[in-house]
Amino acid sequence: MYNLDDILPQQYPMRLIDRVISADKERVVCEAVITEEHLFYDQAINGVYHWVGIEMMAQASAVLAYFQAEGALRRKRNGFLMSVRSCTSKKQQFDCDQILTVISQKVMIENPVGVFSGQILDTTGQLLSSGRFSAYQPSEDEFERILQGQKTI
Repeated sequence: MYNLDDILPQQYPMRLIDRVISADKERVVCEAVITEEHLFYDQAINGVYHWVGIEMMAQASAVLAYFQAEGALRRKRNGFLMSVRSCTSKKQQFDCDQILTVISQKVMIENPVGVFSGQILDTTGQLLSSGRFSAYQPSEDEFERILQGQKTI
């Protein structure tokens, strides 16, 4: 079992991935459960709007980036979602109590940039959402400078 506290910088309530099912350097499979306690839960639709799936897939991609290093060299890293392309959704929402399988597959990683392909499936394996993402993972020092509004180049 993987401890998400060791993998993702996001903490509850912003952490939208609930557990890692499987992981290697090419692909991760995660699980997300939609509940009334979910940060983006909307009582009017009794669920979460589909666009939240973009962040779920991005967080799964951050899990995948973590597994690019070996053993003791693995560490959680802060990153920035740079672009979302070819994002589609078959539904307008994810329903309360729905269990989602969130998959991220490596397209290309050349530090500090990664490109990932993401999918969200329901428990029957039906594709609900998909997209392609690029992310930037700066060094810890550069991340702090960015947060302070300083130039990094």
